[in-house]
Amino acid sequence: MAKYTASPFYQALVSPEKSVQFDFFGSYETTDEGEIEALNKLCPTYIKCIDVGGVKESEKNETKPEEPAQKTPTKRKPSGK
Repeated sequence: MAKYTASPFYQALVSPEKSVQFDFFGSYETTDEGEIEALNKLCPTYIKCIDVGGVKESEKNETKPEEPAQKTPTKRKPSGK
């Protein structure tokens, strides 16, 4: 199953004889592989893919945060007071 968002009532032609229309909120869900392939070609120009096969877009693009490099301790100079 795939979830997409676009402008409300956006309509996309997925094959010569079939088109899909997004609802009032601009969302559309499908399990048809042909529709998913056609809609993925429109991403990210006209529509945005929210969820594909249980993997959310935010999880797909999520990278592990890099740990900051540890600074080596420096020797302190005496203050001369």
